[in-house]
Amino acid sequence: MGCSGIPLKDACNLVLEDEANKRITYSNVDIRKTVAVIGWATSKAEYMNSLSHEMLHVVQHISEQFLINMYGEEVCYLLGGLVQAAIIK
Repeated sequence: MGCSGIPLKDACNLVLEDEANKRITYSNVDIRKTVAVIGWATSKAEYMNSLSHEMLHVVQHISEQFLINMYGEEVCYLLGGLVQAAIIK
């Protein structure tokens, strides 16, 4: 996805630390791809916190790329759709 150097090293270290409630999101806007990683959580509430936190980063990246107003309804629907897609199997 084009992630290299210090950002890649930081992401790997974060995931490999094997500590609770760790998460990271990386977007490559040039190729329009994002990856969000959520490690193990100490509770369902903490998992939802991590999920919504990382999905908001995704929404921010999309909004910046497509000049979407972060204060409008469009981003709220985008966030809701991403969270739904992440939890529905």
